[in-house]
Amino acid sequence: PRPSPATSGSGRLFRCRMPAGRLVSSSGRLQLRFLAVQERSQAPAVQVRSFRSMLVVWDFDWSLVNENTDTYVVDKLSPDLRAGMSGRGLQWTDLCAATFKKMHDRGVTRADFESCLASLPMFDEHIEALRLASESGARQAIISDSNTFFIDTILSVRGLTEHINGGVVTNPSSWTADGALHVDWLQPRDAPHACPWSPPNMCKGNILQDVMAASASETEG
Repeated sequence: PRPSPATSGSGRLFRCRMPAGRLVSSSGRLQLRFLAVQERSQAPAVQVRSFRSMLVVWDFDWSLVNENTDTYVVDKLSPDLRAGMSGRGLQWTDLCAATFKKMHDRGVTRADFESCLASLPMFDEHIEALRLASESGARQAIISDSNTFFIDTILSVRGLTEHINGGVVTNPSSWTADGALHVDWLQPRDAPHACPWSPPNMCKGNILQDVMAASASETEG
């Protein structure tokens, strides 16, 4: 059907009913939005279809959440350390680990991180999209270059953990005995991946293939 025009703060959009309820911009680019996020005054109630065999895979920083989790906590809790994360040198995950150690040395605690992450912005439409996909029976997963503590904390405080039933694949994190946040590579350092375009700590393309294969196997089973 011919799309109907609508206005948005980001420009002119066209609404049309497509699989998974996408919004199509006038430039032709697809922006992932479920039909449920249309203004209720302009659209009828959404008929939730069943997507039992659908896999929805989310990125996290600047996608599911509207920030870079690594730099957000530094900007809010130790802003003077932020400049040190802009140059070349250490691999990004290692640089974050070193920065978090410096923050700990200054007295930044786990509770400070948790409070900060609770304030990290996230679009209401993304939350609604997650819930709609869950209600439709879709399997949802996250592949991210953030870390387990950041993602788990944000999902928990937003009440979204139950919707990510396909797992979270990201860099592992842990807390040292004296209370410092430590993050490490997802990819084993002694077994590098072969992708020339990805950072050494992970290849999202390889991970996506693994997640898709696992989901297909469970669906068939």
